[in-house]
Amino acid sequence: MSCPPSSESSPTFAYDLWLSRLPNLTTLTIAHYRVGGRNKGISMAGMLRALQALPYLAHLAIKNVDFDDESPSHLYTLSPHLWRLEFDDLANGMHLFFGAVALQEGIETLDIGRCNVADVDWENVSCTELTLEKIDGRYDLGQILRNSNISALYICDCPSFDDNLVYSLMGSTAPSPRAVSATFLRVLHVTQCDNFSVGALKEMCEWRARCAWEEAPWQSVNDIASTVFEVCTPITSVQIYDKDLTFEDEEWLDSYNSRFFRS
Repeated sequence: MSCPPSSESSPTFAYDLWLSRLPNLTTLTIAHYRVGGRNKGISMAGMLRALQALPYLAHLAIKNVDFDDESPSHLYTLSPHLWRLEFDDLANGMHLFFGAVALQEGIETLDIGRCNVADVDWENVSCTELTLEKIDGRYDLGQILRNSNISALYICDCPSFDDNLVYSLMGSTAPSPRAVSATFLRVLHVTQCDNFSVGALKEMCEWRARCAWEEAPWQSVNDIASTVFEVCTPITSVQIYDKDLTFEDEEWLDSYNSRFFRS
């Protein structure tokens, strides 16, 4: 179900009454409300209060919405069935949302596009698969990956995806070494990102694979999936799209990916 907010001068999420009549609703999109004139942004507390009326909600998308700047004073518990979250074109919604939501289970899929990702407590955001698309270059993506348990990362058109960020996936950045980011990462697909070098990506992937092999040699990707590596998991699927690759780069990609899927 798609839910455009009220067009009244004081938009609220006093949708509790009709949402409560849809207890079996599993998918909800809240989209397309921009502040204009004397209008105020949507109350995050009001929206979350309404969402609590959906005990079976599994997929929630919030797109192109302005929220007011008031942080909710309560913690809201959403459906234990919630497995996918999508945020798109939010100027201030993400830190308000994650600052006030208690997720009963970790999110399986989290999609973030064109959002302000600052001021979010990423240590409390858990997901298996993360997509980042068109995140402004002023925002530090490293803050997300440092505290992430993701196993699959899909990144598209993000200027902050540079060599420093790539090297953080092997525990070293330009100033000094640090803990490996995205320790459990096994899938990395990069699209339309111009600020990283394939050389840095090769070095990082080979380093992770070597560290993991020395710790626990594997026979198949199933072995890797079932092993908890102390340092880092090897990345078993690497894809690069919309970037000029040399013949050697393409050969390396084919060779690297195939080594994990040999019978």
